[in-house]
Amino acid sequence: MTAKSDNIQGPDTESGSCQKKSSGKGWFVQGLVLLGIGAIAAVAGFLISHFLSAGAEPPPLAQADFQEEPAPQPAPPFGDATVPSEHPSGPKEAVSRSLPAETAFSPVQPMNRGSQIAAASSPELPLPTTTAAVIEEVHEVVDRLVHSFPNQPDAFETKARMELWRGNTAEAQKSWKRCLEGNPNYEYAYYGLGAIAADKGDCAVAADWFRKALALDPTSSETRVQLGHALINTGQPKEAITVLEHDIASDRTPTRRFVLLGMASMQIADYAMAKAYYEAAIRNDPNHANAYKGLTDACLRLGLKDESRKYLEKFNQLRSEEQEIRKDQRAGYDDLVAARVQAAIFLTDAGRVYLVRKQPSEAERLCKRAAALDPKAVSCRQALAWLLYQQGRTGMAAAVLREIAALEPKNPVYPLEIGRLLVQLRELNAAEVAFQQARTLAPQDPQTHATLAEFYLASDRKLPEALSLARKAVDLHNSAGNYARLALACEKNGDLPGAVAAIEQAVRREPGNTQYRTMYERLHNKK
Repeated sequence: MTAKSDNIQGPDTESGSCQKKSSGKGWFVQGLVLLGIGAIAAVAGFLISHFLSAGAEPPPLAQADFQEEPAPQPAPPFGDATVPSEHPSGPKEAVSRSLPAETAFSPVQPMNRGSQIAAASSPELPLPTTTAAVIEEVHEVVDRLVHSFPNQPDAFETKARMELWRGNTAEAQKSWKRCLEGNPNYEYAYYGLGAIAADKGDCAVAADWFRKALALDPTSSETRVQLGHALINTGQPKEAITVLEHDIASDRTPTRRFVLLGMASMQIADYAMAKAYYEAAIRNDPNHANAYKGLTDACLRLGLKDESRKYLEKFNQLRSEEQEIRKDQRAGYDDLVAARVQAAIFLTDAGRVYLVRKQPSEAERLCKRAAALDPKAVSCRQALAWLLYQQGRTGMAAAVLREIAALEPKNPVYPLEIGRLLVQLRELNAAEVAFQQARTLAPQDPQTHATLAEFYLASDRKLPEALSLARKAVDLHNSAGNYARLALACEKNGDLPGAVAAIEQAVRREPGNTQYRTMYERLHNKK
């Protein structure tokens, strides 16, 4: 799950027409439903990836884990108890927001059929065999969710996306507005309402909703993209350029911004600037068909007929390839499988709300059911593994992580975390294999080297290799933590001058770190 993922794209994203309507849910709404923009994304992630981000330091392995006697419960290897999102740009923590006591929501009586609903989505029960049965199961789960938490906007945000999935736009709007009754600063509701308006072709209305969403989170690149698109389609290219250019350098996926900036520049007849923006889009994504179409038009306006012809040929080639891909996708489309995949997302979202509201048993049941519905789903397994770990069921958490690692065999995060859990379980040989696997998968990531070095140092094994790994980690990222680790590795290998030199670098980078200063004084006293 991600919050307003930058992957939401459709055929009308940069077409310049917000007026296009479809017989069913439009591309915008489909993407919104599929990926989810709800604040439950704040607990969407699993704690497994936070320390692998650039420049972050892995939490140290507990020395007690290498002792024979029972060790005290170490600090969670995944981080604190608050679950961050898997989204790299960091979604909002709206799940943790509680509604004020004077909430506008009215109390709702508990459902009489709650136990029946719970049973319908139990993980051990047979899977639904029709699309209608899948939709009914999701509807019952979400219905129970909003009755259980009538004052929680996250519950109604889940309901809003579920209603969109069912084709119930009016009910989706009601649910998002219900979120705003209790929390006027609930950005996801403004974004969702804007999405519905854009899908209907009401671009002026969409722009108003997106403005409100952007005011609450000016860092959201996705909101900027959709606001810029709506402004272009309402004939406001100058404002669109201002919105889209803002902090574009920090956008990790700026291609759509560049394409829309090209469109806005075309509207103000600045064809040279439009050409530059479209070229920037192609540098970021050489196979972006709409960028080549924009270049075709911009070059034609500039009198560059040969270039225009070249770009038109490339556009036609890419569009033909896209049509073949869509044809293959339609041929292999299975409505029941697709419904189960989407159902797994909704059940996982519901489970996260239950988890935040201190009902872990229900959260576990829903995550397990989601995993049964979609054997390839990662998000539900991430949430389940974290929940199991928090309850002290470390072995089961490791088993779930292994499932995820099998689904994403090229992701080094999972073997790193599996290794850390295996250390706690005292399965040191298996932990070593996991850490080595992570290093093989990501040889240029300093944390894979640092974590394996930490493991060898804490377990007093393969100390020369630990020294080599610690040096490699410093070469890749000369952080204070990596230098401190190198100092320890040098000391354990009998290189006191090297240890002193390394710890001096650590203290220079973090002079306020008392642990580094203590180590510095200890090593200097040994000279």
